[in-house]
Amino acid sequence: MPIEGVLVRLDTGAQAFSDRAGLFRLADLPAGSHTLALLTTDCRVR
Repeated sequence: MPIEGVLVRLDTGAQAFSDRAGLFRLADLPAGSHTLALLTTDCRVR
């Protein structure tokens, strides 16, 4: 089930919102491992 409007934040500070299909894009990332944080505005656990 796709979730629209989720804030996807990377440890580099890059961020994007998911679209209606649940997709997001973070461009021009440095090589290596990264940590993502997924945040919703409605505070519901999904």
